[in-house]
Amino acid sequence: MADAFKSLILDRDACEVIPIPLASSALDEVSQVLSHFFWCALNLPGFDNSFLDALTEEMKAVVFIYSGDLPEGEAYEGALVSVEVIDDWSVVGLSQNRITLILSVMAIARVEIQFEDRDDARYDREDGVWYGARSAATEIDEEVRIQVLVDLDRSSGQVVEARILDDEVGVHGPSDDIYDY
Repeated sequence: MADAFKSLILDRDACEVIPIPLASSALDEVSQVLSHFFWCALNLPGFDNSFLDALTEEMKAVVFIYSGDLPEGEAYEGALVSVEVIDDWSVVGLSQNRITLILSVMAIARVEIQFEDRDDARYDREDGVWYGARSAATEIDEEVRIQVLVDLDRSSGQVVEARILDDEVGVHGPSDDIYDY
């Protein structure tokens, strides 16, 4: 396995590849090299905006699952508000031109929740039905953790492609501020 990294040792003061043979016993060195590649890629000027643009687009396809206290609440349409932190990562691919990472991202998502407003409704115990309930909607901002597969151009830090790996993301929302019984 180490032979695959023989030309990927880099100058510690720069983010450039130097062809140095790597002994098979140097797996710790490989880990340090990959860690350095990660930090170099994320600190290039092209990363921030291209990552936010790609993630904003990808968030439109995420299915949000609501499990809060709003009656008959269902999540619809979500959007990225901000990225709070990238706190874990794995390098899954590396070439002369690209680095592919899986990033663990804590982000704030704004999600529309549609629910049954029962403020002016009455509950019929015999029928088990709320009479006078209306459909209502609200938006919540919630911290969500997502896993993102990112393909970066190593020279610019630009995100070439990003894909959210989570099919569904759960949200709960602060129902106390939105709806009182």
